[in-house]
Amino acid sequence: MGILDRFRRREQGALPDRVAAARRVRCRRPRDREILHESTDRREIAALAAALRTEPMHGYCMCMGTLVFEFEGIQPESITLHHGVSLRWEESGGNLALLDPDAVMDWLSARGIDFVRSEYEEDRRRGSETTREAEWWRASLPASLAPFFDEMWQTGGMSKPEWTAAVEAELPDPVERARVLLDLFGSGVGRWSGHPSWEQVPEELLMDLPLAVLLAAIGDAPDERRREGAARLFSSWSFGRRRAADRAAIPEGLRRRLLAHAEASSDEDKRRRARAALAGAPGSAIR
Repeated sequence: MGILDRFRRREQGALPDRVAAARRVRCRRPRDREILHESTDRREIAALAAALRTEPMHGYCMCMGTLVFEFEGIQPESITLHHGVSLRWEESGGNLALLDPDAVMDWLSARGIDFVRSEYEEDRRRGSETTREAEWWRASLPASLAPFFDEMWQTGGMSKPEWTAAVEAELPDPVERARVLLDLFGSGVGRWSGHPSWEQVPEELLMDLPLAVLLAAIGDAPDERRREGAARLFSSWSFGRRRAADRAAIPEGLRRRLLAHAEASSDEDKRRRARAALAGAPGSAIR
């Protein structure tokens, strides 16, 4: 066991006893000095101390925290609760995971501080959605790209030469490869901005294909998914920045069809991006 681990274990073991000795506890948001709850009741403080049991957690949350506990008469004078599941204070050496997050959130909710649990539940819901989206996307990838999915997630979607080589080996015909990638790019969660990072991978791979190949892949009567992929690609900030001349060369008929596709969406951000790219001046785009 390393020195830091021994320090963390000592800190976590001592914390409940130290909190139980506090004369007063206050609760507030990290960015707000307004006191949400304050107490000098010994039983109330003891109940909080019992809930603040932790275990080692290797990591350091980069946010300011969800709630601050301030204490009188002890060190540490303040402890930050992060996302309902971990604690950090000046001497903790990083975040320590709560053994029973529900106990802390129950203590807070009983005192009218409900937003911690609400944010915790929302984080869990979003996490579940992200997991479902990730599994669907992994299953939708060409077989050659599926083994790289975890790396795509971790690297923020930027393409790598080995990914290009893999998909080119599986789909050597560039037009067929473009069709598959356009269909994939048109099968995301629906947002053109604020989308999961892995959705950027087909865009990066499509960027390497000539306009003639992209137009051949789109064809004269693309289905909805391919229209979505094409409109999304041509309307992207990256395409406008790196391939402004190609955007200006998109045939007018296709430009109108893709713009009409985007205009039918209920997503105002998508409509704005398509208008700027497909109905505006060549090279214009929304980042």
